[in-house]
Amino acid sequence: METRISSSEEAVLVKIVRVAREYARETLPSDEAEDLAHDIALNILERMHAGRAIGDKPEAGGLLRTMVKCRAIDRLRQRQRRQERDAEYARCHEEMGRGLASPDAELAEAELAEFRERILGELPEAVRRAYVMVREEHATYQRVADELAVSQSSVQLYVSRAEWRFRRGLEALGISVESMGRGRRRAA
Repeated sequence: METRISSSEEAVLVKIVRVAREYARETLPSDEAEDLAHDIALNILERMHAGRAIGDKPEAGGLLRTMVKCRAIDRLRQRQRRQERDAEYARCHEEMGRGLASPDAELAEAELAEFRERILGELPEAVRRAYVMVREEHATYQRVADELAVSQSSVQLYVSRAEWRFRRGLEALGISVESMGRGRRRAA
């Protein structure tokens, strides 16, 4: 079922997003603040359509600031819990790996780490930073674009270039990368 909003509701929602974004930026990164502002605007729209009181000016009231504050705190707590779980997993994985890894597996892991460092060292700085941020730090393309002061399409190009370089490096070592590409490669 499609819900239609009036022009006055739309004007209020635009104000809510703007104000909520400003509040959220006090504690969250810009991209998360944007997401949070839109979530809150949708929540307030749902409240309005359900007939629940939200005040005469939801964009200026304490309700909006409280909603932003509570949700920002929730997101920060979720991030902290995720980081703690990831750290615990990494610690357990490392402890288990040391006891179970064979000498051959340890050698292979060291060779892969050396290969990774060598390939990353050969990449231009912007390409390296984009690749590491996107593939290893799981940053959004928008965040990387903002940090590197380039467009999102440039970030995509940088990541593709790095992946291409890794594929070429693996092929030079005699490791087939046919299944790693996107789709089939054309025959020359």
